[in-house]
Amino acid sequence: MFDIISFDAELGKTLQELQILVERKRFLESTSGKDQVEVQDLHFRGACIEDLCLNFTLPGFLIMFLEKASKTQL
Repeated sequence: MFDIISFDAELGKTLQELQILVERKRFLESTSGKDQVEVQDLHFRGACIEDLCLNFTLPGFLIMFLEKASKTQL
């Protein structure tokens, strides 16, 4: 991921910010006993994570997931 910044600085910065958010969520879940209030308060550039409508599919192939989803992720 870190080499992306060398050819697309803005995309690299955005991916780094998302990675930091993921690490923060993991930290909160591990230290606060999975306190859902703190986890739900996480935002990316002022937007709720759910509002970003992120999906992990192969572009152009919405049925091909890049990561296997657990039943709780669906």
